[in-house]
Amino acid sequence: MGALVLAGCTDTQPTQVPPTPAALGPCRTILSLRPQADLPAIRAEIEGQHIPDLIEIGDGAGTIGVGLRARAECVARQIVAAYGSKVEVSVGLLPFPPRPTAIRGCRNGDWPFAKIPFLSTTLDIQPAQIPQGEFFKGTVRFKNNGLALSSLDTSSYFTAYLFAAGVDVPLGTSEGGSLGTGLEFTLAPGQSRDVPVFGGTASCDPALGYVLPVGHYEARATIDFSPPDGSGVHVFWSDPLPVEVVAASTP
Repeated sequence: MGALVLAGCTDTQPTQVPPTPAALGPCRTILSLRPQADLPAIRAEIEGQHIPDLIEIGDGAGTIGVGLRARAECVARQIVAAYGSKVEVSVGLLPFPPRPTAIRGCRNGDWPFAKIPFLSTTLDIQPAQIPQGEFFKGTVRFKNNGLALSSLDTSSYFTAYLFAAGVDVPLGTSEGGSLGTGLEFTLAPGQSRDVPVFGGTASCDPALGYVLPVGHYEARATIDFSPPDGSGVHVFWSDPLPVEVVAASTP
């Protein structure tokens, strides 16, 4: 069983997006964008800049769509200043500039926090200090706490989200998506196995900015598995892990 997890958001009232501290300082990428009259030329001009924080670029309905890393707010400002309404820019998980229909709240399903009696899923991220605007990697450790063999059909990769402590709505994750293939394995009683996890500090809440503020959070991964009883795919949150988002180093 494979899993494609795309980070998104849900509608709410319009909210202004505050700039992150990094966006107020020197821009890590200075662009030299020449005026262009038509969309193919605009796309070629942007692609020709070889922007390190460019995630995706494509043709939209009368616009060029540009997707940037959450830390690339100042790059987005340069592109919009050069091409205005001819480009549709996103920074991390949010539009740039903010629109009246701004969105907030990571859309990831109403998954339960309840534990499965025979199975523990422990998240590990090293180091637990994550710089603002950066991705992070870790593992989820599956452990069979039951008395019988347990066969699992799950994904080969999981996505981690960041929560405020004690809150059940995630505030941030990685921009873009993660693609996992299927993974099947069997655990004897007491046996464990680690599966990779991937996450980031892109904010889903406009009130927090494009990148999550410095502070303490809880990381959880969305776990899916299909038990051998044929009851279908089960999705739930892993056990939480305390992490800290720290200020990014100056370029």
